[in-house]
Amino acid sequence: MMKLKFVLPLLLTLVAACFAITRFTNAAPAALTLTVNTSLADAVDINPGNGICETAPGNNACTLRAAVMEANASPGMDTIVIPAGTYYLTIPSTAENYALDGDLDVTDSVIIVGAGAAETIIDGNRDVTNGRVFDIFSGVYVHMSHLTVRNGIHEATAGISGTSGGILNRGSLTLEYARLLSNQEGGLLNSGVAELNAVTYANHTGGFVALTNTGGGTLTIRNSTINNNNSSGFSNGGGVDASNGTITIMNSTIVNNQATLHGGGIYITQSVANYPTAVYLYNVTVMDNIADSDQNDTGVGGGIAVSTFYGHIPTVYMHNSIVANNRLRFFTNPVNSDCAGTITSGGYNLVKTLSGCDLTGVTTGNLTNMDPLLSNLLDNGGPTRTRLPGSLSPVIDAGNPAGCAGDNVGGMLTTDQREYPRHVDGGSGVARCDMGAAEYNSAPTEPPTPTPSPTPVPTLTHHIFLPTIQR
Repeated sequence: MMKLKFVLPLLLTLVAACFAITRFTNAAPAALTLTVNTSLADAVDINPGNGICETAPGNNACTLRAAVMEANASPGMDTIVIPAGTYYLTIPSTAENYALDGDLDVTDSVIIVGAGAAETIIDGNRDVTNGRVFDIFSGVYVHMSHLTVRNGIHEATAGISGTSGGILNRGSLTLEYARLLSNQEGGLLNSGVAELNAVTYANHTGGFVALTNTGGGTLTIRNSTINNNNSSGFSNGGGVDASNGTITIMNSTIVNNQATLHGGGIYITQSVANYPTAVYLYNVTVMDNIADSDQNDTGVGGGIAVSTFYGHIPTVYMHNSIVANNRLRFFTNPVNSDCAGTITSGGYNLVKTLSGCDLTGVTTGNLTNMDPLLSNLLDNGGPTRTRLPGSLSPVIDAGNPAGCAGDNVGGMLTTDQREYPRHVDGGSGVARCDMGAAEYNSAPTEPPTPTPSPTPVPTLTHHIFLPTIQR
């Protein structure tokens, strides 16, 4: 009995120790931070999964491709840091799915951060690789920021309808303070969940060039500019293609895009019953886009085209937005055409030309047959270029007096596309939201000057000093 009295506590201690060791050994592996240190080569990782990014044993050469492969093989949310430079992909694509060649296949969640949108450039080098730049797989979360993705080309992918030479997202993507530029057949195809913030989407060419949401995808676009994308062939949508999914666009500018058929700025349709199409526009500027760019007299909706061709009726809602100076480049008689089809108004929109467009819903505050008198697309501050109202613009202080709604559940936009404050008095005597993406007479908010903290007085009880603990 006496032996049991002493042995039992010892056994319990050993069991607890074993349990602790088991918990420790089963703990999730630590996330990796992989810093790319060469832009001179595009080479694979020599041993994916060993936690070391290198292209040969001991050479300490971490290419972008090697970093992606190592992150794919290492469970957990790893981080890839890409310094300033231009990183060319150079291995021709064989359409494999492990980032061994062609595009960078992302098969595990990762954070990818560059040194700045103009400083870190990832070039798909499409004439050599014949592939896109990134392929984000289903079930994967990627946060990508402060970089440019350019010069990729679409490659066929099983189960995917649509094209993109820049990024194919089937998982969950957050793209911020970035640029998608000059990709063949478009810069982003989303069939998963994607959120774009402060993104420039520009200069794409090919048959289908629009920023595309399809396959039941959910896409949110904030504080972004979509401009100068020019389709060829037989295609709809120059700036945005919303087909079979949900898109919400806020504080964004869609200008100077062209489609050979319908929807020079935005094309909206629904081709299948099980993926409803819904598009919500809040403080969006849609101007100077062209449909029927090939001048064969077939095309509608220079700014926005809503199609019921497949027998389904998309939901389209617009509030505090500008649609103006869009047109059809008919060979026989070019005409102004801001929209085509049915759009539900939430009020306080400027639509210059209503011909061919059925604007239903709330008409309070709507303006028609007026030019918005905006500037050209310029750097007016902020991370993306905008078209700023001139001093005589009718959109100044003409938004909803209740505020700039930012979603369909009552959220409000407190800043404009430039991240400058909303609800600024533009001369009416009332601080009120403007229509469109940029707020007139607004300026960046200076960060508050921190109040100096008083010097702490040490506690002297029992002659023990209590240190400040930083968390």
